[in-house]
Amino acid sequence: MITDVLTVSLLGGIMCLDRNCVQVMISRPIVVAPVIGLILGDVQTGLMAGAFMELIWSDRLPIGTYVPPNDSLVSVLIVSSAILASKAVNHDVRTLLALSVLLFVPVGRLTQTIDTLLIKANDGLSRTAVMKAEEGDTAGVARLHIKAIARSLCCNFLVIMVSLALGIGVMVWTYSFLPEPLIHALKMTYLFLPLIGAAVAMNTIRFEGIIPVFCSVYLIVMILLEIIRAC
Repeated sequence: MITDVLTVSLLGGIMCLDRNCVQVMISRPIVVAPVIGLILGDVQTGLMAGAFMELIWSDRLPIGTYVPPNDSLVSVLIVSSAILASKAVNHDVRTLLALSVLLFVPVGRLTQTIDTLLIKANDGLSRTAVMKAEEGDTAGVARLHIKAIARSLCCNFLVIMVSLALGIGVMVWTYSFLPEPLIHALKMTYLFLPLIGAAVAMNTIRFEGIIPVFCSVYLIVMILLEIIRAC
């Protein structure tokens, strides 16, 4: 499991760089979560988590000075913790996916603070880069760009690694004490996740157009397939 945690932390940290470095949309939850699921051997859980996370913060747009929660990083934590914890307790991953959502969605507030601090730190690098550019020091400008990227990667890697290690421990420990009624409640929570996502999508349709509707339909279809398979 240690190897899996380190692998997820590194891959997730690299993919999360797309938010402010490459920006080719590979950091979107609907992409990053299935990729993590594929690495851990459970693409279906990754698809489910990615679709839900794509919707849940679809009304938090990076407009002006507002810094939204890092939904990419939270998606990595949710899907990887659910899969790894299910392997540890040998139980249905869907129940643990609901538990991981309850545990890690609040981490979005922490990632929001971290991203804000990184942006402020990069402001200093930007001013230094302008000075070096005026001096004709192109190599110095390149080094500052690499420094900013490395700083973001290190922060992403550390946040994922620490949060994932602690989260899996908490989930495994908590799950061992849960009575059957609470386990059943988690199963019901899993089934209600699409309704939460659909509600957020309906609130943001005027901003996001067809994308939330597509993700809502996709998520509902996934749930229906799960119910049919269970029956």
